[in-house]
Amino acid sequence: MPEGEIGVDDPRAPDVRQLLERHLRYAASHSRPEDVHALTVEGLLDPAVTLFGFRRDGELLGVGALKHLDGDHAELKSMHVAEAARGRGVGRAILEHLVDVACGRGLHRLSLETGSTPGFVAARSLYLAAGFTPCGPFGDFCPSPQSTYLTLSLIDGGPLRAPGRAPRRQTGHMSTYHVNTSAVAKARELIDAGAYDETTEWSDAAPSTARENEEIEQHGYDGYGQWHLGIHDDASEETKGRYGFPYGDFATVNRAALNHAKQRATQNEHHEIADAADTLLQRLDDKRS
Repeated sequence: MPEGEIGVDDPRAPDVRQLLERHLRYAASHSRPEDVHALTVEGLLDPAVTLFGFRRDGELLGVGALKHLDGDHAELKSMHVAEAARGRGVGRAILEHLVDVACGRGLHRLSLETGSTPGFVAARSLYLAAGFTPCGPFGDFCPSPQSTYLTLSLIDGGPLRAPGRAPRRQTGHMSTYHVNTSAVAKARELIDAGAYDETTEWSDAAPSTARENEEIEQHGYDGYGQWHLGIHDDASEETKGRYGFPYGDFATVNRAALNHAKQRATQNEHHEIADAADTLLQRLDDKRS
């Protein structure tokens, strides 16, 4: 993998804004106006979106973003590599980083829309090689002959991280999380009070985007964070992207969510978070017995 660091970036930064403008111009030159779905700077400031930049010695070489669609589904957005840096693995490094972040957030699926015209051959090849598979329109998208829709399952590690396979090594900066101790304490209190769900699958129990936004409106980002075992060290405080490894639905602790958090944390080498999830699972077992 290329030398460099990947971290959360500000779409308003001059060099980021410049690269995003190139991304928009490229999309417009290869697609009909109604088929250009790239986000503007303003769109990337949405709290549901987290933008990442790949930098080497401070120079921005590429960007990519995650946009939360609902509790367990996110969309890949704004993937663009500077022309001078293409062919060096920067795009692949950003893509792998975004998949790692999605896994850390407890997401089950990552989807994207890209062009179906010749100008997007390299992008389609990158995604297909990474394990994405064709799917139908999702979210607010409609069928279009100029759009290709792809998706990647993150359950059981997904194609990029098969069960039993060692975590990927890369020279770029990987997502780092630390344990959210106040969230762990809240989860312990809920378990002790009998407020837990041992039967509902997390894919069914995970809150929708609307429910997440409602929680933030009622209790702020601090309250929202109380339901996540991990805090993203590089993410801004007033964003959903700051929190990962959810353990419940804003009312009860969900066993499947804890199992999912433990698995994802282990796969991504966030061992302290994996240990926290395991301790809570043991507490659930002790409470049940």
